[in-house]
Amino acid sequence: MTGGRIFKIGCGVALSAIVLGGLAAVGVFGLAAVSWWHKLGQSLPVSSASGDPNSVQPPTLYLKVTQPAVAPYAGPAKNVGFDVSYPQCGVSLPSTGGGFAIIGIANGRPITANPCRAAQWSWAQQQSATAVYVNTSDPADRDPAVWGQVAATSALFGIHATGVPQGTTVWLDVETDNQWVGSWNRHVTVLQTMAQAIADAGYRVGIYSSANLWYAITGNAIVNVPIWYATGPGTSRTALANCPNDGFGGQKPSVVQWVQTTEGHSLDHNKLCPGVDATGLLRPTGSG
Repeated sequence: MTGGRIFKIGCGVALSAIVLGGLAAVGVFGLAAVSWWHKLGQSLPVSSASGDPNSVQPPTLYLKVTQPAVAPYAGPAKNVGFDVSYPQCGVSLPSTGGGFAIIGIANGRPITANPCRAAQWSWAQQQSATAVYVNTSDPADRDPAVWGQVAATSALFGIHATGVPQGTTVWLDVETDNQWVGSWNRHVTVLQTMAQAIADAGYRVGIYSSANLWYAITGNAIVNVPIWYATGPGTSRTALANCPNDGFGGQKPSVVQWVQTTEGHSLDHNKLCPGVDATGLLRPTGSG
C-alpha cells in the first residue's frame, strides 16, 4: 500500500497557499492511487495464454494416472534412440545398433494419421525396443473431458491400426505448436482424460514436453508419470546434463531428446537418463 504525504500548514498562511497546498495534496493522492492501481494490476493473475513464468503464480494442478502393470525391462542393448513421424516420410532411417525407436502415430495433430506410421513401425521392430507418441491439443470447442476422450479414442484407433501391442508406452506430446485455448484447468482435464483412457486400454503413459511448454499449457501441473524431456538442438552430452535437474511437473527426466544431424538428416535423438529403470518407458521388440 502506498501512503500519502502529510502537509502541515500554519495558521498564518494565506488562502492562496491553502489552495495550492490542496491542489498539491490532490496531485500526490492521484499519483499514489496510480501507483497503487499499477501494483494491484501486477498482483492480479493473467491468463494462461501469457505463459510468463516470471509474473504468474499458477495454481497447483495435478495429473495422476493409474497405470497398467508391465513386465520388468532392463532396457535396450544400446542406450540411443530416434523418434520419427510424418516429417521423416521418405527419409532413410538409420539403425540404432541395438537401441530404441519411438514412432509418432498422428500427423502432428490429434485425430489425424501419420501416413508413414506402418513403415516406420516396421523399421522400429528392427531395433531393440519401441514406444509411440500421440499429439495433444485443446481447441476449447467442447467440454474438456469430452474432447480428451475424443482425442484418446482417435489415438487408440491409430495405435491399434498400426499393430502396437498392449504394454507399449504411449507418450503424450504436449507442445504449444498445437492449439491450446482457455485455462490451465481445461488443459489439464484434457490431458488427464486422454492419459487415463489410454492407460485403461492397457498402455503405459508418459509425457513429452519441456519446462517452458509444460508451464505455458498447464501451469506446471504435477504429474505421477515419467517424463521425456525435449532439450532442442545439441548433443548427447548437453541433453544428458539435464537428467539430474527437475524437468517439469515435479519429475526429473527419464528420457532426454536432442536434435542433431545424422546421415545428412536432422533427426530427434534420445537417451535414457543414467540409472533410470526402462520398465514402463520402452517395450522390448519381439516380446509378444
